[in-house]
Amino acid sequence: MEPSPLAGHEVTEGVVTEGVVSGAEAVSEVEDVEGAPVEVDLDAVAVDLDAVDHALLRLDSGSYGMCEVCEAALPDDTLATDPVARRCREHQVGSR
Repeated sequence: MEPSPLAGHEVTEGVVTEGVVSGAEAVSEVEDVEGAPVEVDLDAVAVDLDAVDHALLRLDSGSYGMCEVCEAALPDDTLATDPVARRCREHQVGSR
């Protein structure tokens, strides 16, 4: 795994103060608004950003809000709870 591009950067107000790659997991120490250190799993953040990017692509293509397996419309309450949902309840099986 490559070192985090955030490694060694110092920024204030809840943004990365020091990046560290530990084993196979990228972890970064950030500060909350009160200045207390907080650990962030950069791999989890990357997964979330990928899900948002995928949702934006579906929005551009006109397929946002539809199950990618059966093309059924996803319920509004599902999208309100999980705006990056990709599948209906019947086809969820651990995928976002």
